[in-house]
Amino acid sequence: MMEANMGEQPWLRPGTPWAENAWEIIWGAILVQNTNWRNVEPALTNLKTATNGTFAPAQLREIEPTGPDVSHQAQWVL
Repeated sequence: MMEANMGEQPWLRPGTPWAENAWEIIWGAILVQNTNWRNVEPALTNLKTATNGTFAPAQLREIEPTGPDVSHQAQWVL
């Protein structure tokens, strides 16, 4: 439907440099709703590293939140 209305969206395809799999696209879409892309891109890079590039939910649940005031945010997302 979106493609019919807006044309081809190559940024949604797995294989682009910052969207190598469907999970990365999904998490990027969720994260960008609450911040801007400049903050999402490094977060995706960190998540990719922590999950060996899979972004699998089971691996994400095992990540320990770090930094100020993030534990409640991580619990909400996961």
